[in-house]
Amino acid sequence: MYVEMLNSLASVEIQGAEEFYTGALADQLVAELQGAITLDDLANYAVIEREAIQTEVAGFRVSISSICPTSATVHKCWNALRF
Repeated sequence: MYVEMLNSLASVEIQGAEEFYTGALADQLVAELQGAITLDDLANYAVIEREAIQTEVAGFRVSISSICPTSATVHKCWNALRF
């Protein structure tokens, strides 16, 4: 499994993101997921970049996805704990 993941990442690195969204890797992904997504889903996908929520925990900078509904709660809990 790890070899397949490494090969997939290497393929995207060499051929670019289009390999993932419209190339052979997209074909493999759609086949593996057995109808959960389609080639059209991948081809029409648009990346939306959002600012991550960042905090410091025990001297480490931690980033949390701002899209996750619980991110703000986790952030507040970590700040309240103040390791």
